[in-house]
Amino acid sequence: MISISLVDFIGKIDDGVGMILSMMIFDKSYEVMYWINKNDNYRIVVDDNFYIDYPSVADIYTFDRLKDIIIYIDKELLPSREEIWKEFLH
Repeated sequence: MISISLVDFIGKIDDGVGMILSMMIFDKSYEVMYWINKNDNYRIVVDDNFYIDYPSVADIYTFDRLKDIIIYIDKELLPSREEIWKEFLH
């Protein structure tokens, strides 16, 4: 089971907005840095403990649940993109 929560917005980074998330997988928590921009580009960085606990995952972009995680972050967790842009990219 995966649970994700928003910890804090970092603010504007380059042409997008960065934020810190917390991702719980079963009973372990991992810090995640998530960045999005207006062109629907994203970057995601997970703390090293994730790779220690899941050695078969060489890169977060190859994690078999990544698509579900990104959809959840964008559709359920974050405010609308318009609100994010208004707040951080005005």
